[in-house]
Amino acid sequence: MALTVRDLLRENGIGAMLKSYEVAGFNIDMHHSGGMWGEVLVEEDDLNRAQELIGAFRGTLGELAEAEPVETPEEE
Repeated sequence: MALTVRDLLRENGIGAMLKSYEVAGFNIDMHHSGGMWGEVLVEEDDLNRAQELIGAFRGTLGELAEAEPVETPEEE
């Protein structure tokens, strides 16, 4: 999900990078609060716009999850 968010921000002209809490060679989560493995970082000047984009993205995901399934015709 973090890669998707980073790409979304970059596609909208916001420089973004990932900061990982993982340690190479270890299969453990170094940041135990909330199960997070890292963060998406943006410049402070871009923070409000980034939050708007991420909020809209999360809203779209929620709408998709709540949407009624579309029935497709069965093949004959």
